[in-house]
Amino acid sequence: MKKIITLCFFAFAMILGTQTSMAQSVIEVNAAASQKAKELKQVIKFNDDTQDLVYKAYQEYERAKYNVDQIIASGKPVPEKDRMALNNMLAEKFKELFTAEQYERYLTYSKSPR
Repeated sequence: MKKIITLCFFAFAMILGTQTSMAQSVIEVNAAASQKAKELKQVIKFNDDTQDLVYKAYQEYERAKYNVDQIIASGKPVPEKDRMALNNMLAEKFKELFTAEQYERYLTYSKSPR
């Protein structure tokens, strides 16, 4: 009986730990997206509606980047074309959101070392 209770407690602890790690990754993704959207707003100077759309684009990008990082951490290779597609996804989204002048500022900002 003690072994069954111990096993149940261990299984419950594992499930709880998994949920905590997933929540932590969501928090990290959202924090990174928020910070990058604020930085970009200072450089490009767009309105609050556009900032919300930029935040959502960065959220999507950070989630995908997090998944790629998890794959790499597990020891599996990620093709270079998939990495390039990730960066192109963000650039294409911003091309839709920004005016031509804002997009040029974004390209200049994204290529500058930070």
